[in-house]
Amino acid sequence: MMKQSKLGAALLSVVALQVSPAMAQPAAGFCATEEQKSQIADAFAAREGVPTMIYARNTGLPELTVASGLPASVKSYGAEATPDRVKEVWASIDSWGGEASTHVVFTMGGDHVADFPSLIPLTQPDDGSGFIDIYADNGDGVHGHVFLDLVKAIYAAELPGPTGVTRMVSLYNEDGSLIVAIYPSIGAKPFDQRAIDGFDRTFEQLKEYAPLCG
Repeated sequence: MMKQSKLGAALLSVVALQVSPAMAQPAAGFCATEEQKSQIADAFAAREGVPTMIYARNTGLPELTVASGLPASVKSYGAEATPDRVKEVWASIDSWGGEASTHVVFTMGGDHVADFPSLIPLTQPDDGSGFIDIYADNGDGVHGHVFLDLVKAIYAAELPGPTGVTRMVSLYNEDGSLIVAIYPSIGAKPFDQRAIDGFDRTFEQLKEYAPLCG
């Protein structure tokens, strides 16, 4: 089982950042073209089973485009996000259990990536403010604040690699960059089976929504 990091009183705000109107477009506009799928396949072949932001960096494509164009060997599914869907998907993540260990990944503008072990950040009571609070370890771990109307797409993927399987549930911004992701496993790193089992349930729930890309 993954060892829980001691975050103490440190707080991390996970927010969807505003982007310029010129960069914003419907989430379906980020679906990978055939040419982009070829780029993604080459990047995947060079480094199989790593987190998708690495393929985004290596191809120069938005991470949402990478998620939409993963090779057929990768189990993946994505849907357009709505505030209700974001709450439903995170409620499914809640069901993994507050004692389950995972990795939380977030980016600043899609460029600078932070990845750290954490217990599952659980949804706090909804006060109707337009965002959800997600707190780990009974409030003593990571604190996140996800603005619902700025989440434009949700993807889940299971990426096989030579040292293990990387699994993710990711929320994407309107510029195609990652907001926050929960990674129940990353390659050969230790994992918690409770999070893996929960991921499988969340993946199936996500498939209840129409696919983002045909």
